[in-house]
Amino acid sequence: MKLRININRFQEYALSIFIIVFMSQRSFMSLNGYMFGHENAMYRRLQFVIISFLALSFLASFSVCVKRLRKGAVLTYFFVLFLFGFTYIFADGAKYVIDNENLFSNIFIYGLTGFILMQMVEDYAVFFKTLRLIGYGVVIYSTVIVLYGSIGTGYMGFSYAILLYVIALLYSGLFQKNNLSLLFGIVGTIVNISGGTRGSLLSLFALLLAFLLFSKRWKLVVLFLCLSAIFTLNFSRILQYASEIMRVMGFNSRIVGAILGTEMSSLSDANGRISILNVSLELIRKNWLFGYGFLGERAYINSRIWWFTTNGYAHNLVIEILLQFGIIVGSALLFMFVYKIVYYIRRFENNSMCGIIMIFLCYCVHLAVSRSYATTFEFWCLLGLLWRYPHKIVNTRLESRGELYE
Repeated sequence: MKLRININRFQEYALSIFIIVFMSQRSFMSLNGYMFGHENAMYRRLQFVIISFLALSFLASFSVCVKRLRKGAVLTYFFVLFLFGFTYIFADGAKYVIDNENLFSNIFIYGLTGFILMQMVEDYAVFFKTLRLIGYGVVIYSTVIVLYGSIGTGYMGFSYAILLYVIALLYSGLFQKNNLSLLFGIVGTIVNISGGTRGSLLSLFALLLAFLLFSKRWKLVVLFLCLSAIFTLNFSRILQYASEIMRVMGFNSRIVGAILGTEMSSLSDANGRISILNVSLELIRKNWLFGYGFLGERAYINSRIWWFTTNGYAHNLVIEILLQFGIIVGSALLFMFVYKIVYYIRRFENNSMCGIIMIFLCYCVHLAVSRSYATTFEFWCLLGLLWRYPHKIVNTRLESRGELYE
């Protein structure tokens, strides 16, 4: 009996490792590229190590994956595939965009797979512990990269590569009172901010606000909101002081330069996002009822914004959904999504499943200003988690074993 329990636990860890490494394989290779360069022999060795971890963890958890493959998740996968095929065949210009951006593999191999895999997880304490342990390594590695590597123009990829792990460590530190995690989370936050992406800042702010709200520290919530308002109203002045301090210290953060407009992509034009927003709203007004189909709006955005070739999208989750599915269906989808989030928030408990949902939810906040939900693995993971929540059998089993925060 004890041997069987140990085997089951081993498979849970193997499944968790497989999901996390599969989710982050591209991010890990990006980090290796910043550290060693893409032509370096060490880069290729580390690529082999990552592939080996994937293969071994998949083989170790294969029987569990087959056993827990859920019919609803598979049907959802093929329904999205049907929408994709319909757009690919019938939408104007969609075939060219999809082929050139390699959207099929980005969505159906590296994206939507997260929806299926996260519904296979049953021991959320094991998944959380695995995420946290890998997070320690990611923060150490990313710190070394900032000090000795070369990020170059890959600031956005760098920030998003480590963001989920930073959020996980901060959650563990703040909600679970894990001091080691809090220390690593703070270091990770500093490293992440050095990448200078607004989306990362939004996600980190979301986690801090969630902590203050759920801990019912209302005075701090009010103080946090007031400071945020003051910061917003005195944006340029505060950042000019921050920029001078950083320059004196010899630390050049891209986000300060970007916000002040000293770099090409300043917040004054929000990397052209105002133009993207205006074009997107115009497209919604022209076809508000039915939308342009799943991914079908991209060809229209590309044709109206000169700096896009095939990579144009709305850079906002809500706008992207409305563009693709129209006001009626799009609003219904968004309502269901918000309903599940509100349902989760109202029943929030300080346990592993709720913690994992919170981590992925805060991570996905950045989809309000950056990236596309369709190709974001973590977004589909979040949907998979919300789909199953609350999973009473799992929660009861974990609580009875006392493994919520092992």
